[in-house]
Amino acid sequence: MVPAYMGQKKKKKGRTNKTKLSLNTFSEKNLQELGEKYLRQEDFTEAIAVFTELCSRNGRDEWRQQLARAYQGRIDRLAGKGLVKEALVMLDFMGRCCPGVQCLDLHLELLLRAAKYVEAAAFFAQNRSGISEELGMRVDAMFGALLLAGEEGVAAALGSDSPVVHYFPAAGRALSAFCQHNDVEVEQALKSIPFRSPYRDFRMLIKGLLLLETDSAAAENFLARIGSVSPYWQLARMFEVAGGSLSGIFSRLKDLSPSMRSYLPLFLGIKEQEMNFLSRLREAAQDPFKLYQVVADHGKCLAPARQNALLLRLLPHCGLKMESLLPRHRNLPEEQLFRIFALASELDGEGDISVDFWDDVLQCIDMARPENHLRVALILRYQAFLMRRYSDIFYPADILKKLEASLQYDPDDKNAWLTAIKLAELFDGKMKNKLAARALEQMPDDVDILIMAIENAAERSAFKKASSLTAHLLTIDPINTRAKELLVETQLAHGRKLALQGKFDLALREFSAASPQSRSALYKGRSLLCHGMLLLCRREDEQGLALIDQGRKQAASELSALLLTSLEARLLQVSNAWKKQFDSELRKAAGQKKDRDEILRLSGWTEKFTGHHWVALQECLPCLKKYFAGVDALQWLREEGLLICQAMCRAEFASPLEKLSAALLKEWPDEPEFTFYRVWAAIRNGKKPGKAERKLLERAAEAAFHRQDYKLLDRIHDLFRFFPWQEDEMIDEDDVFVLPGVRRKKKKRQENTGPTPRQLNLFDID
Repeated sequence: MVPAYMGQKKKKKGRTNKTKLSLNTFSEKNLQELGEKYLRQEDFTEAIAVFTELCSRNGRDEWRQQLARAYQGRIDRLAGKGLVKEALVMLDFMGRCCPGVQCLDLHLELLLRAAKYVEAAAFFAQNRSGISEELGMRVDAMFGALLLAGEEGVAAALGSDSPVVHYFPAAGRALSAFCQHNDVEVEQALKSIPFRSPYRDFRMLIKGLLLLETDSAAAENFLARIGSVSPYWQLARMFEVAGGSLSGIFSRLKDLSPSMRSYLPLFLGIKEQEMNFLSRLREAAQDPFKLYQVVADHGKCLAPARQNALLLRLLPHCGLKMESLLPRHRNLPEEQLFRIFALASELDGEGDISVDFWDDVLQCIDMARPENHLRVALILRYQAFLMRRYSDIFYPADILKKLEASLQYDPDDKNAWLTAIKLAELFDGKMKNKLAARALEQMPDDVDILIMAIENAAERSAFKKASSLTAHLLTIDPINTRAKELLVETQLAHGRKLALQGKFDLALREFSAASPQSRSALYKGRSLLCHGMLLLCRREDEQGLALIDQGRKQAASELSALLLTSLEARLLQVSNAWKKQFDSELRKAAGQKKDRDEILRLSGWTEKFTGHHWVALQECLPCLKKYFAGVDALQWLREEGLLICQAMCRAEFASPLEKLSAALLKEWPDEPEFTFYRVWAAIRNGKKPGKAERKLLERAAEAAFHRQDYKLLDRIHDLFRFFPWQEDEMIDEDDVFVLPGVRRKKKKRQENTGPTPRQLNLFDID
């Protein structure tokens, strides 16, 4: 059986009864001293008990004042903890126990903190004369802000004679006009509001916001006048720090009080739901999956079609989490579903899988219908773009097939023609010529297509066709400098061809026709140089040298003239003696003082020449190596440095290139191309690359990939073959699948019980 006393609850001894019993034994003097001690220690609960006992014995005013102090301390402590309703109950007790003590200010503040705005307004209207002036001004401003925020019942509780209600229509017009960006109406409405009205801080806030974009200093001056006790202070600080930008405002949104958060949408001219939507969008901006969830949860802020479009665009960016979101889009057509899979695969770095999914998209489209032709062409071109990006997986011929297929559906795309021709140039010259002819037939008056056709004709030595196309191009665009350069180039090339065939008179006619066409530094004096070389071939040395001197004088500089002289000597195949003489003059001139413009000009020429022109220039470039040495001592812009590095890399000037690229890397360490040139030049100089160079190249490869510079990425990958093989690149199976060590059991050694056996020796004497 359970004892009876175990089933009964133990009564708690009340502190109040014990205190009351003990206080009865104290004298009034001792109680007063004890109460004052509790007040000094801020033990307001005990102080209330002591002074209540004193007031019950003798209701002296002094003790009631002390009791009121204890109640006020207790009320402040409760309010500080957020227990505002409990503080109001305590205030009611205080009013009963201390009827002569006035606590109107405290009562009003507690009502406001408890968000009982209508009750607070009515209390304020009834006791306006008893409220302190400072608190009254603050409360007027607070009620004005509440009216602007749309708090119902406050205006009726304040009464029509309140200045807050009297000036509210003008303040409301100013706020409405501000939200509609009607600055003129805002100014007119603000003129109706006196400076000393309850809307004084509101006026300064609006004026400051109007000046934020035009005069930030004046705007900050207005906003700084708003004190910290004003209901507009948080809003003013937020706009001051954020500069009026929506992003800056939402970054400080959590710092606002609930009343200010409800007040902010009016300033932004949006609904509260829309403000919360924008705030969540900002928080989830870096995570596509969270962004998808935010858009999905706020359908009321977006039209259904807009919301669905946003969700579909976000799907490919969600990665592996996309699978959990697909049930929401179960009615999606196959074409759109495959398109999402293709984009998701591309974002995941799986280019080959993405191309396959785009093939599935094409199978869902009726390609025979004319209205679908453009869409089909765009998909095929995008596939070609992806295949070019992953050139280590796809062959140029496969990429070209995609482009050709796209041109069947949309033959008016110039860029597709030009890209296809460049691709065909890599592996099939005949295909390139066919595509160039088809492009010219499709767009005979397009400037870029004409330039491409002229260059292609010149490469095939079809100079008459190139000249006629150039003349046609100049009728379309008479001031096209590239067309004029092409005309001179084709005429000079045709003249060289005729000269090598022994048709000197016809060649001379072509050289003469080329003289006045272009003002480019590359062609200044070229016709005279060619004419002079022609005379040297006919062994008319004196006249030939005279023409060559005239041509050199027309050139942009002495060094350029000597380089072009050596170049034309090789193109027109003059005797080796003349070549050596011209090279000697060029080598001597290369020792002169370096000129920035000259270096940039020669670098541009090095990049421009192709075909047999480049072969001839390669024989001349060793004479210029001395001129390019020491270019690292000069100051270069980023683009200029890239041009010079490209030229020196093509000319194989490894030593000066290594120094220049190292100097440029100090200025622009984030440029991956400079890193490539530095490592390439070091390898060409016979240096063995180590771990430091390997780390540099790995960072450069990553930067090139993010920049989508796949040509540079391929060149960087080619350099890795010069690095020694590292053992840590191999994956050892034993490192992945660690097997327990094999323990072999040792045989127990037998104990020797008898004498140790000894082998007989035949040579023992005994």
